[in-house]
Amino acid sequence: MWWMTFLIGFFVLLLAVFFFPIISQLFVRGRNATDEVLEQVHSLDVLIPCHNEEGRLRETLKSVVTAIRNANRLFPDLNVNLSVGLDACSDNTVLDTHGFRLKAMAFSHKSKWKVLRSLVSASTADWIALVDAGTVWDPRLLRNCHPLFERAENMCVAPSYLALKAGRLARAYWRLEAFLKCLENKSGGPVSVHGATVFYRRKDLLKALTLLEGREWINDDVVIPMALRIVSPGKRIVYAQNQEGGFSVHDTSPRLGPAEVFARKRIARGNLQWIGHLVPVMWEWSPLVLLISLRRAVRLFWCVIPLCLILSANIAAWEYTILTRNPLLPMMTLIVSVVLVIALTRLPAFAASWLAIGSFLGRGRNEEDEVRWS
Repeated sequence: MWWMTFLIGFFVLLLAVFFFPIISQLFVRGRNATDEVLEQVHSLDVLIPCHNEEGRLRETLKSVVTAIRNANRLFPDLNVNLSVGLDACSDNTVLDTHGFRLKAMAFSHKSKWKVLRSLVSASTADWIALVDAGTVWDPRLLRNCHPLFERAENMCVAPSYLALKAGRLARAYWRLEAFLKCLENKSGGPVSVHGATVFYRRKDLLKALTLLEGREWINDDVVIPMALRIVSPGKRIVYAQNQEGGFSVHDTSPRLGPAEVFARKRIARGNLQWIGHLVPVMWEWSPLVLLISLRRAVRLFWCVIPLCLILSANIAAWEYTILTRNPLLPMMTLIVSVVLVIALTRLPAFAASWLAIGSFLGRGRNEEDEVRWS
């Protein structure tokens, strides 16, 4: 019976990776390049929400200013403004803003979502860039993204995320994720992007925020793209994968230790939040967007995959023992399985996935009002 648990694990793996991006292609009509409409872009606001980002913010501002200068050499009429939202900072983050031409606004929201809403409501630009402090832009990023801004069908441009200090496994994961997002480009674009930097057409962003009104969302880089796909079905989200061409950003200092554990659990709670509140909306308004979003929903419960494979190996070992009467194999398999499970539980992503399953099945208390900065 080992093959039953193996098939369950394999099926969940298939759903979490390739199945939905490929199936979604069947419901998309081809686009006619001759129908392309261009809209001139005159202004861009770069909005950076911050909470205790001393040192990290300065690196971000340096890279953004460099990218702006490079873009203005080719597009001198593009007016780019920088705004920083300082939310309940208890360190010297404000000192990182000195020496830069920008607008610094102080808030006491203690909520990234509320800071984003406040910064966006104060903007009047054609396009808006939402940027996380600590993110470093490729110097060519803004220059190369500008032509994408001018295509009227594009409402969002998301550069790829380059994990500079990540291990081999993490790098392989980001390459796989980039490939899947490129598949989703063919069906109107992904429904989730990396929040390090995202460019939005302001008028479409405002429509999305109207749909999301009344709730404090945890994962802005998921719910905003989803809302965009729902309210503007004829437009596209573009995931720009070409890192060699400058369409990339990276983090100067990734989270470590307890901060990584907290962040993973927070992201898992955010995914449960949109599953509970946006899936019914997508079911009624946009089945295609729901189909694309199911990959991310299934991926939340990815811990089922290794657990099913480990269980399958143990069942197979015991079935082999019944035939050969040799107890050595199941004992060794069990020992290896225990070691693997202990190693998995030490991974923040595995712990967050396991917690998500418990929360989903248990329908525990609502934690939406506990949204805090990571």
